[in-house]
Amino acid sequence: MERLRQHITEFLAAHSVGLLCGTGPQGAWALPVRYQNDRLKVVCWLPRWADALYYLEQHPHVLLLVVDSPPPEGGKGACWLHYDGLAEVAVTEIGEDKLHQPVHLTPRRIELFDERKGWGVRETLDV
Repeated sequence: MERLRQHITEFLAAHSVGLLCGTGPQGAWALPVRYQNDRLKVVCWLPRWADALYYLEQHPHVLLLVVDSPPPEGGKGACWLHYDGLAEVAVTEIGEDKLHQPVHLTPRRIELFDERKGWGVRETLDV
């Protein structure tokens, strides 16, 4: 398990942008976000104008999708990370960052798909 945790941590650290998705009474929503990780915990930076901040207060269950660079033409498979977790909007002063609001993610389940190792290859970490 520690090897898988390390592999997922390295994958998260090697990237900085993902697609944060959620749902609620308004339906599904998705927003590209910048993020930083501390091992398996992630902080996403959402624009302060995003309706997603309100939706997260109502329904904190989210999915963060991080895609590795696409394979070269004729290359072998894709690789992506599927981070299922709970979001908590951080309380910050607007003066700290006028444009973005930090949102802390705590993982529930993380799946790393790597088609370069074969079709349907995935590693799953239940947290």
